[in-house]
Amino acid sequence: MGEKSRPMTSHIESLLSRFESLGQKGTPPRLEAVLKLCPEKDRVVLLIELIHIDLERRLKAGEQARLEDYLTRFPGLID
Repeated sequence: MGEKSRPMTSHIESLLSRFESLGQKGTPPRLEAVLKLCPEKDRVVLLIELIHIDLERRLKAGEQARLEDYLTRFPGLID
């Protein structure tokens, strides 16, 4: 998926903010949908942050959430 140490841009921060806000109002958009709104070169940084937010939200809601599920969904994270 690319280099994993890229800094966050204002565009990434904006996408994360919208994702978090929508998640607080109900069901957040699918991670894949948010990733499509980001340039490919920045997607790994965005994805890592989205997973963090999503995991935290799901655990607080008492939902079952495992990091392995994200690794299965996004195998490029393992590279």
